Amino acid sequence: MKNSIIIFFALILTACGTIGGSRFQHVAVSTFYNGQQIDGADCTLTNKNGAWHILSQGATTIQKAYSDLDIVCEKENVPTGSATVKSKTNSLLPNFLTGGAFGSTVDTMSESIFEYPSHIVIYMGTNTFVPVAKQTVE
Repeated sequence: MKNSIIIFFALILTACGTIGGSRFQHVAVSTFYNGQQIDGADCTLTNKNGAWHILSQGATTIQKAYSDLDIVCEKENVPTGSATVKSKTNSLLPNFLTGGAFGSTVDTMSESIFEYPSHIVIYMGTNTFVPVAKQTVE
């Protein structure tokens, strides 16, 4: 019995350190102005881990981060649109149960446990802040 308990805790404390998933995330961006969808806006997505460029309506893969995701979209003859999007933390409990304290710590330090909304709508001519609980910029 004593050996079973030692083995159990050894497995929990040394389990895989990447239970939370990838450090990367797919994000789609759409742009609108005066109720009309605007195609081809040049959008830059930036967080502490890098910068990515896409044309709306488009998508890219970004590196997750604890920091905000800043998005700026520009198109000729249309006012610039921007948003600041907070990252959210996926639940630590399932991560802790499957990866132990070590797995949870590694996922938090690698920032793979954080994520942004998968689809973000930018309204040209506005600067929007998207809190953690919100899933799209509206």
